[in-house]
Amino acid sequence: MESDLKREFIFKYKTDDKDSSVQYRGVEYFKDVMDEYPYQEELSNNFEKGLVTFENPFFAGTYNGKDQDTFSYPIYNDTAFSACLWEEREDNAVTWDYQKSRPEKGFDFSPRLLYWNKYSPTTGDSDLETPKRASIQTWGGTQQFVLANADSSIYTSAPPEPWIISNVYPQATSINRDDSTSPILSYGNVFVRDYDDAANTYTSYTGGKGLYEAYYKKMFEMFKQSPRVRTVSVDLKTSDIVNLDFRKLIYIDGFYWRLNKIVDFMPNKNESTKVELIEWFALGVFAASAPSFGMGLGHGGNSTTGGGVGGGNAWNTSG
Repeated sequence: MESDLKREFIFKYKTDDKDSSVQYRGVEYFKDVMDEYPYQEELSNNFEKGLVTFENPFFAGTYNGKDQDTFSYPIYNDTAFSACLWEEREDNAVTWDYQKSRPEKGFDFSPRLLYWNKYSPTTGDSDLETPKRASIQTWGGTQQFVLANADSSIYTSAPPEPWIISNVYPQATSINRDDSTSPILSYGNVFVRDYDDAANTYTSYTGGKGLYEAYYKKMFEMFKQSPRVRTVSVDLKTSDIVNLDFRKLIYIDGFYWRLNKIVDFMPNKNESTKVELIEWFALGVFAASAPSFGMGLGHGGNSTTGGGVGGGNAWNTSG
């Protein structure tokens, strides 16, 4: 379908010109696509030259990191992933999650699509040895803590320091690399692993499906096979339009077809409607492919915490 699919296509979120970290990473790691882990693919010469960009028109992409600005207890060295929205610093330097300094608070960011997680696991340990934490400076000048630990006690009066004011870590991410069950809201695939809160251990990294492979890949694999396009005239009623489902397959003459377009439905006239169908192929299930963009330590974290997840060069799944 030359009119719909060119030789190169990209799936991405809209660009937020206020987010300096995502812009820097787009240039540095994602081939000048101003998004966090977009999906890019170049097809064979059988397709017409050109670029088609499928862009989310409302939400912008989000950088996620283990933000050390919220974490200062010296005997521990790990915190949880969180969404990071950073404007450009006064010295024009890029902000990374392993740094303590921050730019001024921004107010003009585009909307983001994030997954909320009430992060409060059962660890079997009620004290401060739970690694995932955030430190808070209170009005009284005392450092207090938020712990991701359902077993920790919340102090409502003056306890021995350090104070624990919440056993729920408020976590919102588009990519949480330490939880393979957390939704990956980038369009491209990323490497993810699992963290055991009770044992304080990590599994090895594996490829996780982004939005493209989770929801769009099967349709595009059909496009690559040059499916037949068929236009038919159908007697559609208003009830058919109200209950329209583009996911429902249509069986005609021994083949299944997917609804692509309804051209000229006119409920005020007793006429048939032109409907465009695309041949559907049974392709089966696709395993998660290796992410197009790898990960590298030293950009966005440090190697001792496992938080250094940047774009980097290609990184093999064996680790």
